[in-house]
Amino acid sequence: MEAVEKIAGIFGPMVLFLGLWSLFYKGELAKVVECVEKSSSCLYLLGLINLLLGLGILNFYNTWTSTLPVLVTLLGWVMFIRGLFCFFIPGFIHKILSAQRDYTLFSGLVSIFWGGALCYIAFM
Repeated sequence: MEAVEKIAGIFGPMVLFLGLWSLFYKGELAKVVECVEKSSSCLYLLGLINLLLGLGILNFYNTWTSTLPVLVTLLGWVMFIRGLFCFFIPGFIHKILSAQRDYTLFSGLVSIFWGGALCYIAFM
């Protein structure tokens, strides 16, 4: 099994389940967003986790192709950049989180699609 399949096998189900959770538990998602907006320690933890996971993905798989596995590389870069933004541009993260309340359906569907594609890479 290649690194891309292992990474997709870990993050695919996670992203898929988070997308489903955000659609079915909108109230709980709003509580999480509120916690991150109000607490700098929550934002710090979010940034640290995203930075570590993003760097982990990019160290094991950072290949730009025109095929489906590019979603793994994109996931690594998105997490890495989001982690940096949490540390260095926290106001931008707050704006994104505030806007996400209006786009819960869209972001949930994107997560379901992305997670499903990663699961396809890993398990098909």
